[in-house]
Amino acid sequence: TLITSQVSVSAGAILGGGGLIDATANINSAILAPGYTSPAAPFVPLSAATLTVTGGVTLTNNAKLLVTLDDRNNYSQIVSGGDFILDGANNRLEVVLNFEPTSTDVFTIVSALSVTGKFKLDTIDGKEDIVMAHYNGVSYPLAVSYFNNPGMILLTPVPEPGTYGLFAALGALALVALRRRCRQGTNTAAKATPN
Repeated sequence: TLITSQVSVSAGAILGGGGLIDATANINSAILAPGYTSPAAPFVPLSAATLTVTGGVTLTNNAKLLVTLDDRNNYSQIVSGGDFILDGANNRLEVVLNFEPTSTDVFTIVSALSVTGKFKLDTIDGKEDIVMAHYNGVSYPLAVSYFNNPGMILLTPVPEPGTYGLFAALGALALVALRRRCRQGTNTAAKATPN
């Protein structure tokens, strides 16, 4: 537990780890990384953790939020008792992925009173607000969703376009089977009706 009125993290520095900061946090051209960190360069998050800040959290001037997803139940989180503010258009989000996510996974990486602003993210296949994460040589697009009052930032895996084709094919097969079953039921009923 760190108790002070304000924590300011300046260019090139890292605020990492887990636990409680009883203050506001201003991350200016620096990295906010909930999780246990390695002192080695380059910076490598070792595992996920929750970092709770009793006041607000502000990222400015190309700051980065670096989160680790160890599995669907253990991942980095920022919990803010105040507002979470992304001040400016160049704040970034980076995700370290330590498992293979499924399309039903949802990760709440930020919880706050409110969320203002957005990360600078990619547009992939026409979908905006996508961050790419990698695991075992495979890239996984993750959609970033912003909610306000209460404030949350969520990550959800984006199904691959090929998955939509598979779902359409399975739906078509189910429709054919249903029609066939209906026709067989009608023919059976017609045969059983006395003249």
